[in-house]
Amino acid sequence: MNTIKIGMTAKDLINAKTSSTKLQTAPERINVRALAVMEDTDKDTGDMRPVGYLIEEDGTVYGTVSATAIDTISAVAEAIENKELELPLTFKVALRTSGQGRNFITLSVE
Repeated sequence: MNTIKIGMTAKDLINAKTSSTKLQTAPERINVRALAVMEDTDKDTGDMRPVGYLIEEDGTVYGTVSATAIDTISAVAEAIENKELELPLTFKVALRTSGQGRNFITLSVE
């Protein structure tokens, strides 16, 4: 997997990796100035896994391993690269439960 980063410097990426807050703790709406998806090592298994990061305009960094949220972040990054969207963007963050009782995060662009 290639690293996707929009509006993030190398410093932002390093800081996101080391000091991000879990996305599920974010307020219902966040104003995002930068985003990224990259691979990182799972501390429990040692396996590589994708991680998504969102940086708010106030500097707060949220990280997630939610596949649903990462898919949205990747789609938004592609739309930005295609000049269909531009940063900053407001995302709505929602915590949902599947029919099987699994909790997951959804992101929608407002």
